[in-house]
Amino acid sequence: MAKATGVKPYVLRYWETEFRLVRPQKSKTGQRLYQRKDIDLLLQIKRLLYDEKYTISGAKKQLKGPRGSWEKQLLLDFGGKPTDLEPEEAEPAPSPRDTPLPGDVVQRIAREVEAIFELVREDEPVR
Repeated sequence: MAKATGVKPYVLRYWETEFRLVRPQKSKTGQRLYQRKDIDLLLQIKRLLYDEKYTISGAKKQLKGPRGSWEKQLLLDFGGKPTDLEPEEAEPAPSPRDTPLPGDVVQRIAREVEAIFELVREDEPVR
């Protein structure tokens, strides 16, 4: 996971103690098993702390912010526009999962996710 996120293992362990949202499952041998949502969250925490220079407390507040705020930032990070997730005036707000993304954004996200999974596969122990 350290390779996939670019964060040292001891920092990831510290984040697990500070951010209650980061709770990877563990195998029978105690090895941490990260899911896609865990990777997305860790990358979001990294962005808040390292790129935007938030404190731990500030990052926690940002993550607790309006529902879906991190999904909006993810869209912006991959070239979307803020209006891509805004509802029409007369219609109720759609779920971010129901809002289609531009094709090129989807392709870039897919390439990024595949690269992360490739890094995770490289870290998997041989059984």
